[in-house]
Amino acid sequence: MQYGDIKRVVLELLDQYSIAGSEISPAYNHQSDDVHRIPNLINQALTDIRTGVLPERAVYQLDDPESNQEINQDIYQTNSGDANQANQNANGENQENPGVSNHSGAVWNLHTLPADFWRLRSGGVRKLNAQNAPTPVNQYQLLGKKSILTPPGRYLIEYDRYPGQLPADPNDNYMLDEDPEVIQAACLYAAAMIAAREDDTLYAALSNAYESRLARMIPAVTAEVRTVRDAYSF
Repeated sequence: MQYGDIKRVVLELLDQYSIAGSEISPAYNHQSDDVHRIPNLINQALTDIRTGVLPERAVYQLDDPESNQEINQDIYQTNSGDANQANQNANGENQENPGVSNHSGAVWNLHTLPADFWRLRSGGVRKLNAQNAPTPVNQYQLLGKKSILTPPGRYLIEYDRYPGQLPADPNDNYMLDEDPEVIQAACLYAAAMIAAREDDTLYAALSNAYESRLARMIPAVTAEVRTVRDAYSF
């Protein structure tokens, strides 16, 4: 949706877009001040919605690591000596720290996470085979929100992302890549915050409409079909 359309919706919710069919001049009353507040208020609402109510799922193929991004996984072991041996299972995985290899001298690759990475989804790391078929794996280690360590191979990650943000002073043609229902809710929030300083009745009405929209936002339920390992040898 273009920013010019977003701005118009917010002003219409405030009943400040036109008088007798003519568009209100930015110089009228405090119209210009209100317009300057809209981008930041929209950004606040988008962040609240996408990190609290309706996370947006994204898929990303990890970049091919450079040679200087190979990391000796021994650096990240938190146990030592006999404790390491006791906590190591048959696959060489540390039972106290799943996903961390205990094999001596194992070299893992350091990948950069996408710039909009918020959090990894459950089962969100998948290794690609020669036919590009993804298989969920649990051998990896997140390093903050910027990097991830994996054994050698090609990987996809499924994650929840931060929403795109409007610049401080966007032109009317600026395109915000968001779902319509999310933008509509964000417009209600922006209008409510602008109305709050002058009109308690309008603020309450817009806030209630915003909260009602949030209550109707339900994350989609998806199912994944895959082979389950036979743990009992039946």
